[in-house]
Amino acid sequence: MHSQESAEPQSNTTTTLAQSMGGIYLLVTVLLLFIIALLSLGGVAYRTHLLQQSVTSAAPPKPKPPVVVQPDLVTGKERAGLYARLARLGEELALEASERNRLADRLDKLLALQIELAARPTPGAEFKAEPKDGDARAALLRNMEEIERELASVSQALEATEQRISSRQVDVAGLGNRLNRALVLKVEELQKGRSEFFARLRDVLGDREDFRVEGDRFSLPSEVLFAPGSDRLRPQGLDEVRRLAAKINGVKAEFPQGLNWVLRVSGHTDARPIANTRFPSNWELSTLRAVTVVKELIAAGIPPEHVAAAGFGEFQPLVVDETEAAYARNRRIEFRLDQR
Repeated sequence: MHSQESAEPQSNTTTTLAQSMGGIYLLVTVLLLFIIALLSLGGVAYRTHLLQQSVTSAAPPKPKPPVVVQPDLVTGKERAGLYARLARLGEELALEASERNRLADRLDKLLALQIELAARPTPGAEFKAEPKDGDARAALLRNMEEIERELASVSQALEATEQRISSRQVDVAGLGNRLNRALVLKVEELQKGRSEFFARLRDVLGDREDFRVEGDRFSLPSEVLFAPGSDRLRPQGLDEVRRLAAKINGVKAEFPQGLNWVLRVSGHTDARPIANTRFPSNWELSTLRAVTVVKELIAAGIPPEHVAAAGFGEFQPLVVDETEAAYARNRRIEFRLDQR
């Protein structure tokens, strides 16, 4: 306790000192409020930059150089490996982003604690200091030093995390570019193989009237293969399917290596409805006809993993008209070479 018997000059000096300290505290409070406003506007990036100016320890690790990839054609196995690596990079990016958010949150809390400690009055500053005030002042200084050290450490860790994220983003972009280029080349290969496939079939089948090319596919009229309202191949139709399978087997050896091709067989009917026990609608008729053709292609030597069957009923007509000629044109089995 201060003595109440102090001289009058000493009392005046104490009053003046207290008034001066009060003005200083007011100024410090205003400055701290201004700093808080800047921090809330600038976000984590501003705070990190502010802290880096005061950090004199070792620089954060440099990011690893980006992965250099060549836009060459990759095999199926290599492409699968690239997709797997891309998935791993995505998982790593998610983990790094989570760590970045954790560090940013810790940085916010440390800055708030630092501001709180700085705003506390220094023990014994307004009155005559006592021994316990010195201990409290030393403890406060130690706390502030610890906060500053942790701030520096968190700032460096946050910067290193940002650099790792940037590096992985470069890797992801490089892998994506390579996969996109491989996809383009694969599509070009598919188009080339399809063109060669149709060219060979045209040479083999000649100018037959029942053989039609419709864009990127060819078709045979259903009447050549099936009796009306049936999904069983005529003897002539069975010969046609076997002949087609033999030509495909002869051409497939010339497909580009690694081309994952599939021959899609689709059944189509005319718009007239059908309704019986076996075929409740044209969906069933068109689908079962396609399945019948696929089974015969497999029996004739086409690998089952390279064929597929689908039925479209009357819903993809070539000619929209209610004439016998239009109906006959729309009843067809289509073949299309595609990539799985």
